[in-house]
Amino acid sequence: ILILGVSNVNILYEGGLLIMKKLFAVLLAVVLLMGAVSTIAFAAETSYSKADYQAVLDKLNALYGTKIRFATEEELQENGFVPESIEISPAEFEKEILNQIVVCEAANREALAASERSRSMKVDESGSGICKSSRVVTQGATYPYYDIRPVTGANVHLEAVVNNYNGYWRFSRIEDVMTTSTQSIPYPWFLAETYNYQFIDTRRTCALDLYGSTLDRYGTIVPNAYRYVEFWAGAGMGTP
Repeated sequence: ILILGVSNVNILYEGGLLIMKKLFAVLLAVVLLMGAVSTIAFAAETSYSKADYQAVLDKLNALYGTKIRFATEEELQENGFVPESIEISPAEFEKEILNQIVVCEAANREALAASERSRSMKVDESGSGICKSSRVVTQGATYPYYDIRPVTGANVHLEAVVNNYNGYWRFSRIEDVMTTSTQSIPYPWFLAETYNYQFIDTRRTCALDLYGSTLDRYGTIVPNAYRYVEFWAGAGMGTP
């Protein structure tokens, strides 16, 4: 019969506890190592190239007959735009592009509905032009006119010449049309390329049809975007 004293029992207990602690430490190290390996493997599996995102655009263009593309370096420089790096999966990227298409189509319909008023009014003058990339101040104009109006995805800048006719300000001619976007404006941004104008309401209102594209935070362009906006000749001009 083996008889152990209290001191011997304590020694065995403490020895066993020490062994358990060592085993636990070894198991914890193994678990952490496996987690690190799986994380590295996951990171490697979720590393995508630009070709993967281009494949998404090609797929959507084939499905919907669109011409969505990435902006060229020249376009980015011209607009002073630095795109964000794409850190989402191609599937998530596809959802964002689809949302951009939806937003663009909704804004097009909204602009078309807003333009119906001008279609029913007498047109005093109409024409077209190319939007500028920066503001050009009219030199020597008798009554220089400058105003900014918001549309979905941008601010529209109009510089024109107005004159006083029987106590009313009226548009004489357009000098410059441009759009700008800032971080306070949600994506996608609207980039106007060309415009059609109409002077209506006895030339007191300038109605602009703007044609261009939208640009998202990754530098993706969706073409065939349309906006409509009206400017009043008396805005900011004071009493004639």
